[in-house]
Amino acid sequence: MTKSTLSDELGIEPGHRVLEIADGPAEPGPYDRILITEPVTGVRWDWAEQLVPGGQLSVDLAIAGTSGGHVILHRAPDWLTGRLCP
Repeated sequence: MTKSTLSDELGIEPGHRVLEIADGPAEPGPYDRILITEPVTGVRWDWAEQLVPGGQLSVDLAIAGTSGGHVILHRAPDWLTGRLCP
């Protein structure tokens, strides 16, 4: 059995352009993956705009003031779709 890394879980491969942001504006994209590592209360569309089509946005959502759940979203032309992870 091998140890899983965050990169493995998020499907980050060599050559992918990845941005990790805690707050503030994102650096110009496009990116394959964006990781929001600080808990946030909502998803900002400007993060999604930095993704390539089909790119992945990984967000730690704050619920009731604490880290509440990890959400993985995928970029479609005009929306994001995804799931809440355990």
